[in-house]
Amino acid sequence: MQATYQAKIPDKGSYPLLDAIAAAKKAVRKAERDLAKLRKQKARGAQAASMWHRLRFTLHQKRRRLHASERRLAVARADHEAGRVRLCFGGKKLFHAQFHREANGFADLAAWQAAWRRRRSSQFLCLGSKDESAGNQTCTRLPEGSLRLRVPPGLEAAFGKHILVKDVKFAYGQAEIDAALRRGEAVTYRFVRRDDQEGWYVHASVERPAAKLTTDRRLGALRVDCHPAHVDVGELDRFGNPVGVRSFPLGLAKKTEVKATAILAEAAADIVDWARLTGKPLVVEELDFRKKKAALRERSPRYARITVGKTVRPACVV
Repeated sequence: MQATYQAKIPDKGSYPLLDAIAAAKKAVRKAERDLAKLRKQKARGAQAASMWHRLRFTLHQKRRRLHASERRLAVARADHEAGRVRLCFGGKKLFHAQFHREANGFADLAAWQAAWRRRRSSQFLCLGSKDESAGNQTCTRLPEGSLRLRVPPGLEAAFGKHILVKDVKFAYGQAEIDAALRRGEAVTYRFVRRDDQEGWYVHASVERPAAKLTTDRRLGALRVDCHPAHVDVGELDRFGNPVGVRSFPLGLAKKTEVKATAILAEAAADIVDWARLTGKPLVVEELDFRKKKAALRERSPRYARITVGKTVRPACVV
């Protein structure tokens, strides 16, 4: 269950397009600077053949990146000036599969159209409001545990005014949903139909109340340092002196996104329990690795992890 849900509809002009233009401009400027620097290195490094071959490959990749950024910038600027917002309900991958149907497992155009219609109708959202009955007028949870869905006017002749889904109980977060309904808060429901399974899944989103503050910075703090392979936590007293250190191994290399999320969640739970027992707040340094990542773009992932790991200072070094 998602604890919080926030939605915002952009005005005409579309701030995502503005962000795309700014990002593309920055990428173009950086690629131009890198190209100028590499041309100077090419003139000075003509004596070393091995260095020149590596430099020529880097120059080629920078040119490709520059042209791609300029093309994206031109498209984003044209869309912004025309007030155009591009949306693809159903996914770009499935949309482009119609041009290569056999390679994507579709016998003919009709088979692709059936999959396309199913994907486009695979989910819908019922946005809640605290001013409505039971936090949501479109999808209302009744006292006996059923969900009452309001049918759009165009479909009332076929399905009636309401559709009743009986005995809906959430395996996780049911207590939070009931508490939100008692407080008169909004409840947002998302209905999802998966491609590999039959039936519908219901996701409910409520606003979780602010937790009670149980830590006091006058007692000290727990400093958290994140590394590629582990997380170091150092306990400091009220004078800033280290009194304890713990390391939580991660081992995220070659892990799937689900496994990596589970490992990080377990480490975070242990650190939060430590902070709760000591009554000390957590302190995490806010680092910006965007420049470092850009510098390591052409290197291997293993080299990038080792280099970034060496730049992070151990915990409790004061």
